[in-house]
This record gives sequence, structure tokens and C-alpha cells, in this order.
Amino acid sequence: MEQYVSKNENSSPEPSSEVYIEQLLESIDGDQLAQFLSEQLRRAGFDEAMLKDRFFSPKDVSISEKLATSRAWSNGEEINFEPKNFFPGVQDFQVYIENKITPGNYHDREIQFFEIAKFELLHIFIHEQLHHLTYTEYDYFEEEIGNNNVKKVYTRQAGIENQIQRLLVQSEYENEKEDKFLHSSRTVLFRGLNEGLTELMAQELTLEYIRQYAVIDDRDVVREAPLFLTEFSAYKEERYVVEQLAAVFAEMTDVPHDIMLKSFYREYVTNGHLLPEEFENVIAEYLPADVDKDNLEESIASLTRSMANQDFNKGDSLTRKIQHMVSFLPDEKIQHCEKILNEIDEKYYPTKMS
Repeated sequence: MEQYVSKNENSSPEPSSEVYIEQLLESIDGDQLAQFLSEQLRRAGFDEAMLKDRFFSPKDVSISEKLATSRAWSNGEEINFEPKNFFPGVQDFQVYIENKITPGNYHDREIQFFEIAKFELLHIFIHEQLHHLTYTEYDYFEEEIGNNNVKKVYTRQAGIENQIQRLLVQSEYENEKEDKFLHSSRTVLFRGLNEGLTELMAQELTLEYIRQYAVIDDRDVVREAPLFLTEFSAYKEERYVVEQLAAVFAEMTDVPHDIMLKSFYREYVTNGHLLPEEFENVIAEYLPADVDKDNLEESIASLTRSMANQDFNKGDSLTRKIQHMVSFLPDEKIQHCEKILNEIDEKYYPTKMS
């Protein structure tokens, strides 16, 4: 079928003002969304005390252009939308729908654009809300390292992501002078996996929310949203890797794939770890008795190091290390696991599989 190009006489206007996003935010029932997320996240492992008074209201979202590439971001203190980067994603979704469905008139496209924009805003807001809910306060410690030099270390958790900020200062005691700044460094661990999990959860929660409350009227938007999110939404490589990990870990522990993914969600909302030490012990129990345990232990350690990378992509060593873990399984399990991994490939990269 001939590709439909959105830039024609029926194209809806390209919104570029903060007012449009403000209207979208005002169209969201913040109390209803908070109640829905609270119910869902309690099941995933959030403690009631953790949820209380932690929700960020849509009406309190800031709107300004601050970063070069993001559509929205959260830093644990605020959620900000960036109009210039938000609307291209809305336009992409509308073109995606029009490639499958004959476009309507100008008025219909404008209405549909608002529906898509509302869906996209909900989806992105929930993603950032998850970041906001999982940010912890900074833990702080310092140590003297000679010559009046002091290393100050700030650590913070966000989901399964670890943030470490180190400051080196020279203490000034005379005349109540301020400490002299010498050096700083920042380390971020597990950001790739954290973003993949955040996006997977945000997609599931958004789709469930619009299913329960029918906040999106356009049936084309509702019908096409799941496939569009999987193939074209943010952090595709990260989501792909998370699902691969869940598939392999599930096979190693005789746990269904969807249940393993839910256990990942629980680790996320409780600021845990996808491969905690006790889980490593469980894996060893379910593998053949003659498995090379030294090799297994070394492979798990190597996998954990790659999981800790801030960013990664499909061609990175992490994917290869995930696939290497399959080799520890019995033959019948290898076949089943490879089948699941192929299904994940087809889910995320259908054009490559056809």
C-alpha cells in the first residue's frame, strides 16, 4: 500500500506551544490516575508508606525546553515536558495509523491528533511518574584522605539504578572560609536496564488505564497503540534486553516468563537488583548436577558487570552474555528457551524475521 505522508492539505496544525500541553495535562484526572497507579503499584511491591504523598500531579508539571533530546524528564523533584521534542512522537503515531487506515478530513485529523497527544502524554507522564516514585533521598558519607582533603560521597537509588556522586574538597577552617572544591565525578549503574523496565511498566500501565477508564475515544488509537509502543516507543533496545533476561532466568528457574518479568518489576519498585545473590543460588539449584559451577559463577559475574552498564544496545556484549547463559541449560530447555527468545525477536523486530 502506498505510504501516506502527513504533510498535505488535510494535515492538522503542528502544535508548538506550551498551551497545548497544558490543555492535555488539564484533561487528565490526576486523582483518578493516582488511585489507579497506587492500586497497580501496591500489587507490584510498593509499600503503602512509600506511595503516600509521593504522586506528582499533572497540574504541577513544568513545561520548558531544557534538554536537547528528551520529551520529558524527572529528577525526583519535578517532572518537565519539552514541547519541541514531544510533538514529533505524536506526529509519528498519527502517520503510523494513517499508513494502515484511510485518512479522514481535516477536522477528524485534528481531533485524532489531540487523542494521540493525550495518549502519548499519559504514557510519558506515567514513565516519569515511575522515576519520581522510585527516587530515594541521597545517602551521604565522607572520609578524610590527608592534606585536609575530604572525599564526600552521595549515593541515590532510582528503581534498579544506582547514582554515585563523589566530590573532593579541601577543608578550610581558618576565618570560616568555605571548603575549596578540587574535583568531582559521577557514576551511574544499571541505567540501561532501569530505563527498559520503566518503559515496559509504563506501557503496560498506560494500556491498562485507558482500557479501564476509556479516557481515549479514538478506536484506531486504542487498537494500534500496543504494536506502536513495542516497535517505535522509547528504549526499544533496553526493553528487548530486559525481556531476554526474563526469558533466560525463567528457564533457569522453572518460572513462567511473565511471572519472572513481574519479579523484575518488584525489584524495580523496591529499589532492588535483577540478579540478587539469593537468586544466583536458586539458579544453581535448577541446573544440571554436572554443570561447571566455576564457569557458571564466572559467567553470572560477567553478566552482572554488563548489566551494570549505564547504556547498551543490541550489539553489546550484554546480549551475547545473555545468550551464553542458555548453554548451561539441559538440551530440552535450550530448545524451549531459544523458541522464547525467537518470539521476543519477532515481537521487537518483525521486519527482520519476515
